[in-house]
Amino acid sequence: MSTESSSLEEKELHMRLFMQSTNDCIWNWNMLTNEVERSIGFKRAFAYDPDDIEPGIEWWIERLHPDDKERVLESFGEACSSGKNVTEYEYRFKRKDGNYSIIFDKVCIIRNDDGDVIRSLGAMTDITEKVMAQAEKIKLVSQIKFSEKLASIGKLTAGVGHEINNPLTIAMGNLNLLTKLLESHDSLENQDKYLERISISLERIRSIVQSLRAYATESRGDFETFDFHSEIEKTMDLVRPIYEHEGIKFSLDLDSNVANINGMRGSVQQILINLISNARDAIANPESGVIKIVTEVEQDWGRIKVSDNGKGIPDELREKVFDPFFSTKEIGKGMGMGLGIVANLIQEMKGKFSLDSELEVGTTFTIEFPISNEKLSAQTQAKAKAKKRDLSGKVLVVDDEDGIRELLATTLVELGFQVVEA
Repeated sequence: MSTESSSLEEKELHMRLFMQSTNDCIWNWNMLTNEVERSIGFKRAFAYDPDDIEPGIEWWIERLHPDDKERVLESFGEACSSGKNVTEYEYRFKRKDGNYSIIFDKVCIIRNDDGDVIRSLGAMTDITEKVMAQAEKIKLVSQIKFSEKLASIGKLTAGVGHEINNPLTIAMGNLNLLTKLLESHDSLENQDKYLERISISLERIRSIVQSLRAYATESRGDFETFDFHSEIEKTMDLVRPIYEHEGIKFSLDLDSNVANINGMRGSVQQILINLISNARDAIANPESGVIKIVTEVEQDWGRIKVSDNGKGIPDELREKVFDPFFSTKEIGKGMGMGLGIVANLIQEMKGKFSLDSELEVGTTFTIEFPISNEKLSAQTQAKAKAKKRDLSGKVLVVDDEDGIRELLATTLVELGFQVVEA
């Protein structure tokens, strides 16, 4: 027996001894004879007794999840034919009890001197618990985001109640004046003034309600291409009157260049609302507080800066402010998830964030999103191209609110429709 042959047999013996002593799931496939050796770790990991395991590779293939089988086998074949020596996979593997474990399998491909594949070795690791824990973490983060959004909606709704009351009072007061004017049969010289006041007030109410409704119902699940300036303006229409009522002053400076980004409208709104809320909390005296919002558009990035003249953030805390559950606020004044959610939403949209702060001067949060070269979404284009045109036809108007139904019917008749009310 040659020294080379003896050395090979000795290595194979060492491999067999190792496989019989380790708890890991090691497999050794001789691809020339289709014989597969498997370590005793298969019993510990998947409950298979040695008698349950057949020597060929077919036994393993039969236990691959049907949805993973074709992908894994094709990928292994490509690795062998492309000259790779190491490859890895994730797949589901059937246990003896019929359930599937999620497996990470790292494979070493062995070739002869001619480059032909003769053997492959692999180590299967059960990562089911790790994957499930990650899924639970994602689910928890999603639930916390939703809870934070509900909390901000509640805060906004409370402020909206006050903001609606003022224009509503103006509208009702001018409506009473107009009614008295009509009843008195006096000169109608002031009617246009009263009507204009009513119109402005009702438009203000409509804008506030629409902004709140859009934020509350905006789906965060769908990516689309849109100009982020439009979302900033809508968000400001919603939050500006609420914070200005407290004495906060706003400065808004939007870049004149269009900044189309690919992302989620609701996320941009939530990011901005959280940053403005954070800025407000940093300002000790609202009457002297100023929040500045500036946008800058460069070739590849659209940038939003939210600045306040609050107390600032100490150097030792700046690295922590985006961490979940970290807060410098008093107990009971927040979970510390606001900026953590901002960071998560920005990362989902492939953006970047940073902060600059000086004690007793203020803080600036900078958010950057990559500019998209994709066309605007169909919804955005439809809004941009919408225009008045001649209309005709018959319309059935149904609404359980008499006033709304009558208003719709009158408007449609003026547009040229035949109207049937129900």
